[in-house]
Amino acid sequence: MVLADVEAALQRIDQGRYGRCQLCTRPIVLDRLRIVPQARHCTRCQQVREVGR
Repeated sequence: MVLADVEAALQRIDQGRYGRCQLCTRPIVLDRLRIVPQARHCTRCQQVREVGR
């Protein structure tokens, strides 16, 4: 799963979409990307997703 996340992040880099939330399209905070470079969602959207599980 981690490899798939990293590959997806590399694809987003190639497409110019890296660093943007896939849900709200807002920028993902740099501190979050430093901790989770393959992050697909901003902190807010990630929290909403986790609550919805």
